[in-house]
Amino acid sequence: MRYFLFYLLVASSFFWLCPFIEALACMRATGWRSSLDYLRGGIVWWQGHLIRKQMELGTAVGLYSEWNSKEMLAIRSAAWFDNEPNPEKIEDVLEFLEKVSTFEKEGFISLDLIWDTFGWYLWRYYFYCNEVVMKKRSDWTPAGLDPTLYQDLEEIDPKLLRMEIAERNWKKSCSVKLSDEDVVRELHETKAKFIQAERRNQDS
Repeated sequence: MRYFLFYLLVASSFFWLCPFIEALACMRATGWRSSLDYLRGGIVWWQGHLIRKQMELGTAVGLYSEWNSKEMLAIRSAAWFDNEPNPEKIEDVLEFLEKVSTFEKEGFISLDLIWDTFGWYLWRYYFYCNEVVMKKRSDWTPAGLDPTLYQDLEEIDPKLLRMEIAERNWKKSCSVKLSDEDVVRELHETKAKFIQAERRNQDS
């Protein structure tokens, strides 16, 4: 979190400059007068792009602050028993993660930014709480499962898992690549450690 906002702004600055570079090239080829409209269009695009990025960063910062607030840390701590999710308390955490997933689905925040900020938690919570999600769907629709409950969380989970594997494989120096099975095994092996860390949030 310390550097990713800086890197994001630096990287996006390249795209801000593209319309101007292209406009200058166009001016040389077609003349200044006919290219002024193109330059104006580039300026409008740049302003719109900058506004979208500012909105996205504002959304991410707001969600990150809420996730690490004193109230949410207490909720996350109470959401677990010794080694299993507490079905009576976990719902508030799942609702927050569903909100994050919906923001990505609607384009308010990019998948890359979610992976940088919430990805590590989001797909672990969904993996460890999958049975609770199924139970909640059954509780609210006794005649059958309601697939719309936490549907955005369910849809974003495999996307983040693929990103996790791709990023880690890209940075691995050895030729043996991480597989889906490797990640699932890691999740099982580190479940107790993850739950202990979340339960300690109450002391933060």
